Amino acid sequence: MKKWDKTMIKQTKFLISVFVILIALAGGFYIYNKLLVSEKPVVSEEKPLSSMTISIPSELEVIAYKKSSFNFSIKNEREDLKNVSIVLEGVLGEITPNNISVAPNVSQTFEVNLDELEPGNYNLYIKIQEEPNIDITKTISLKSQIVVGLDGYHDISPGFPKNYWEWEESDDWYFVEFLHKNNIKTKVIKSSFSPEVLEGINVVIIKSPKQSFLSRERETLKSFLDQGGGLLLVCSVAMPQVRPFTEDLFVWLNLQVKLGKDLAYSQRFGDITFVQETDKGWTEEITEHSITSGIREIWHHRSYVLDIEKPMISLVKKDGKTIYAIQHYSRGKIGIIAAPDDLITVNPDRFTISSSNRNQLNLNLIHWLAKPEDYEEMG
Repeated sequence: MKKWDKTMIKQTKFLISVFVILIALAGGFYIYNKLLVSEKPVVSEEKPLSSMTISIPSELEVIAYKKSSFNFSIKNEREDLKNVSIVLEGVLGEITPNNISVAPNVSQTFEVNLDELEPGNYNLYIKIQEEPNIDITKTISLKSQIVVGLDGYHDISPGFPKNYWEWEESDDWYFVEFLHKNNIKTKVIKSSFSPEVLEGINVVIIKSPKQSFLSRERETLKSFLDQGGGLLLVCSVAMPQVRPFTEDLFVWLNLQVKLGKDLAYSQRFGDITFVQETDKGWTEEITEHSITSGIREIWHHRSYVLDIEKPMISLVKKDGKTIYAIQHYSRGKIGIIAAPDDLITVNPDRFTISSSNRNQLNLNLIHWLAKPEDYEEMG
């Protein structure tokens, strides 16, 4: 009897122990489920987070000082809402419209207007109103470049049917290479001037034209200046037959300037020889201006001189005679260089005595011409 009682007691204790362990395990499982598992969202019972597909360029290259824009698109991939309201802000330029509503599975395109922005990185912030904690940021790198149009159409003569801007080893070609090294793009103009041809150009360079300009070309060029474009006229030493075309430019642009007496040299073109007085050397007769900032002297030789009157401004002189001049023209600007072919050269093998000063002066001049400026002549 005693032996049986002891056996029963042992069995009872074992069962009680098992029961306690089971209760402990059940309690632990309950606590784990309550504290951890229940904290996880049940996706099937919650509205899904808004999903947006945004197509936007990461890098943009625009023409300096020219109004331009770019497009980007947003697609709403959230099907549980009829529309998703989005606010666009922190943008470069202006977005139209600013508050938008995008329907499910619909892609909408929007325009950002860029207005003379400086190069740099800009952010586009997109805020979804239904989900205040969801903001999307896109960074756009903006690059701005000056574009110079090189007149290769009026520069061609019957005896030499090639423009000098594309003739390697010519002074003009070296000048183009110099512009490229200084982050300025160039476009050789190979047809008569028209609004389409001058579209996307900041500054037009005309060098010693060898043919006249048509009336519609003149109107195009005047309109280009009125809209803030820049014009650089280079009056280089050339055959006497070329001079009238340059002077004709002065007349129909109503510029108070004439080509004065040549100070250059003697040169032979075929059977024609013309001799000019020479007066070369350094000049420090430089007017204080943003164009001449940091330039104290330049070397001058072999060129025309300019006889100018107001409102044209003399920028550089040699012995009291103007060789660089500038003028405002509506929103645009005009620069004139009385120059031989080599005055704008960057050929390292020629006339290196002053190339750095002269090239920097010309580079500063192009930057000044490229920027539109509202100007009223002071009486």
